Amino acid sequence: MKTLFKFITFTMCCCISFAAVYSEQKFDKLIIAEAWIRQPIANNPVTSGYMTISNSGTTDKTLMSITAKFAKKSQLHETFIDGDTMKMRSLKNGILIPAGETVYLKPGSHHIMFMKFAQHLKHLESKNVTLIFKTGHSVTVKMTVKPVHMEMSSHSH
Repeated sequence: MKTLFKFITFTMCCCISFAAVYSEQKFDKLIIAEAWIRQPIANNPVTSGYMTISNSGTTDKTLMSITAKFAKKSQLHETFIDGDTMKMRSLKNGILIPAGETVYLKPGSHHIMFMKFAQHLKHLESKNVTLIFKTGHSVTVKMTVKPVHMEMSSHSH
C-alpha cells in the first residue's frame, strides 16, 4: 500500500510539473501552448521566448507585438540566412497565424526577443507576457523559464 501511495504521489507531482511547464491557453479561437523563455546565460541582457499558436477559427489572426514587465524591451523576431550568416530581424508587420493552421515560435525561426531585464529570470519561474493582436485584442500568457538543455525535451516542429 505504501508503494502504491508513493507511486501515485510521484505521478501527481510529475503531472503538476508538466502542466506548469506546458500549460495551454485559449483565446479568440487561438490555442497558445508550450510557452517558454530561454533562461539567460550568465549576465546576458537578451533572451528569447517560444510558443505554439494554433488558430482554430475561420479568419487569419496577426500577432503584432508583445509586452513583458520583466524586460524593458520585447520584440517579435525571425531568424534567416543571409549568405553564410544566420541573422535576426524585428518583424514590424507581426506574425500571421492563418485560419486552421499552427505557427511555431521556435529556435531558428520566428521567436520573441526579450531585452534589458528589469527582473532576474529564475529556473522554472513563470512570467506573464502579453500578446497583442492586430485587432487590438490582447491576452496575457504565462511563460516558463527553462535552461537551454531543457529545450531539447520540448516538442520540435
